[in-house]
Amino acid sequence: MVEYPYLWRWQQRKGEESGRKPRPVCVAIVVEREGKTHLFLAPITSSEPEDDRKALEVPALEAKRGGLRAGRSWIILDEVNYDLFEDSHDYNPGKPRLGRFSDPFTAKILSELQSQRARGRLHSVKRV
Repeated sequence: MVEYPYLWRWQQRKGEESGRKPRPVCVAIVVEREGKTHLFLAPITSSEPEDDRKALEVPALEAKRGGLRAGRSWIILDEVNYDLFEDSHDYNPGKPRLGRFSDPFTAKILSELQSQRARGRLHSVKRV
């Protein structure tokens, strides 16, 4: 869990190239390939997602582990930002982590993202 200027898909469609504000994201998938580290970052929001969005509510204990503020929050599972660690202008490895979800909850997030991808419902916003 880190803060990252997440670029929403709707913002990208409007021609925006950078996220408007840093927000908590879950570093959901990390792939090492050809000397590069590929990051797939799932956004976390405190706004209840609309019915047409695929999201997972973060249980209170996991929110505490993840360093999230008090109140309800959701991980959006139908879109991610894709960034290259070594070339990123937005991912700051020097910033402290907010926290970390438990392994079982992280596995659930990953499973849901993979399911969305298999159905063709995972949208990736490229930041490279």
